[in-house]
Formats: sequence, C-alpha cells, structure tokens
Amino acid sequence: MVSLGALAWATSATAQERPEQLPLPQIFKAVACYGNLNYPCVVELLEAIPGWYPVERPGRLPGGLRAVDVPVALEAGRILGVSFLALGEEERAREVFRWVLGLDPGYTLAGSEIPPNFIGIYLEVRADMTGAAVAEGVTVRSYVRAVTRGRVERAQRVARRLASRPRIVEPREPVVRVMPQVGVGWVVLGGRDAEVYGDGFGLRLGVDAAVGDRAWRFGVQALYSQHEVTLTDLLDQEQTNLEMLHVVGALGYELRLERFGVRPMVGVGATLFGVSELTERVTPAGLLGVSGLAYIGPSVRLRVDLEGWGVMARPEGELLGSALLSVGGGVGFIF
Repeated sequence: MVSLGALAWATSATAQERPEQLPLPQIFKAVACYGNLNYPCVVELLEAIPGWYPVERPGRLPGGLRAVDVPVALEAGRILGVSFLALGEEERAREVFRWVLGLDPGYTLAGSEIPPNFIGIYLEVRADMTGAAVAEGVTVRSYVRAVTRGRVERAQRVARRLASRPRIVEPREPVVRVMPQVGVGWVVLGGRDAEVYGDGFGLRLGVDAAVGDRAWRFGVQALYSQHEVTLTDLLDQEQTNLEMLHVVGALGYELRLERFGVRPMVGVGATLFGVSELTERVTPAGLLGVSGLAYIGPSVRLRVDLEGWGVMARPEGELLGSALLSVGGGVGFIF
C-alpha cells in the first residue's frame, strides 16, 4: 500500500524536479503558513515532497533523503496532512499519512491544535498499515498518558473551541502577492490607421497584485509600440513614424489547473500617441484580452497574451475609434 501511495505522489510531482537536498527554507515557510492557518499555502509549498522521496519499504530511508533530515520531513508531512484535512481533501491526507508512516512506522500524530476527528483518520491509516491490534494499543496508551497528565478535559475543551470558531483564530492582515511582468508583443492596427501605418513591435511592462490565495488579479499594464508609415502618396513626405503608449488598469480572474492556467481580463486607461511627439494626443482606451499561463516553480510564470485594444480619439485626433490587436508573451515573477 505504501508503494502504491508513493507511486501516486511521484506521478503528481513529475512537473517539479526534486532538489538536491530537502528544501528546508520551503518547509520553514510552510510552517509559518500553517501557524497562520493558511492551509492552501502549506499545500502549495509541500504537496510535491512525498513524491520526491517515495518510500519503497516502511522504515527504509528513501533515496535522496538524509537521515538527519527525517525529523524535518516528518513535520512537513504532519502539517501537510492536517492541511489537506482542514481543506476537506481526506484522501490526499491519507496518502500523506501513509508516506509519514513509511518514513517512521512508529510515528504518532500529535498537536494540541489538531481536532480529535483528524487524529482518528490518522489512526485509521495506521490501522490499515500495521493492523487493528497495534492501532488499538496505540490508542489505549495515548489515552492513558493523557489521563495521567490531566490533559483529557483540556483536549476536549480545545476541540470544542476549534469546532465552534472560524479557522482564522485571530484577525490578520491579508497577504498581498505582487507579480512584476515584462514581455514583448506584435501590435496590429485596424480601421483607417491600417491604411497609413503598418504593424509594429511592442514592449510590455506591468505589475499584478493578488490578495492572499484569491484568483482575482488587479494590475497596471503598459504597452509601447512604433508603426512605420506605409502610405506612399502622403502630402507630407517627411511624416515620421507613429508612436503609441497604452497604459491601463486591468482586472482579471485566474483559472488554474495544475501547472497551467488561463486568465480573462478587462481594463480601462489612456493611450498616448503622436508622429512628432508621443504626447500629441491623449485619449481614453479600453482593453479586452485573455492570457495563457504556465507556472514554472512557485515564483515564476510564463504568459502568452491575446488582447484587443480600443482607442477612442477626439474628433480632431489622427486616430478615430481605432482597434488594435496585440499578440505577445512575457514572464512574471511572484513576490
């Protein structure tokens, strides 16, 4: 049973390459998230670890894991399994507990913050692996130790408090995650503008922000492009190229599936453009687009963007209700 569970975890961790050593900074960060009851953060940081160190035989050290790191690995498994249970993912928690018992068959799940029903699930897993008699003996011994230390009533009070209060024990400020982005694109003009100016290469800069682990993204995006004159019968043969700078505030919703995702977004802002100076005209602008995402580790994501821009110029401006299409891509870093 341990080998099957290890195989399942190994399959789920194929998208991540195992580090040379147990990632202690990543585990310590997950411990901080666990202390703040931020269970999705714990899962995101630790869910790959059982797959990196699969247990072939209970009690035998997995390849790549040093004996000195086993206590830290056990603690990572403990908070990962409890986090899965807190999120309602019981089967995944059972797989983690099987992995923990594979590392140390004598391990006992403990912690005053863990509700009794969570410990009951752990004991069920232990019973499956070691036999009902052993599990029953462990339960009896644990109960006797609790009685002798006078902690049964205290444990019951803690369990009742945990059941009657929200998961966030005390108010805490939401964590804001910032994602700077840089990329390039190809901008295609439409309408009357396409009769005078050609397509142009664009440079994209932006920053997104997310509150906690929510999927909504808020940000600011800037796209700069230059467009050469393509019309041959100009009255002014010295007319220079067109420059455009779009700056918008954007709102998107990120839909994630494992290592890939998609994010529709809308935005409003302003466009600066001109043929002698970039700031000759300033007009309202709107954005409607969709981004394809690929997540490279916990801090890097690649983007491929398809965006439509609408520029609503004043009647005297060079651009009258122009439509632009931008196709590009970039990379973002999460802090």
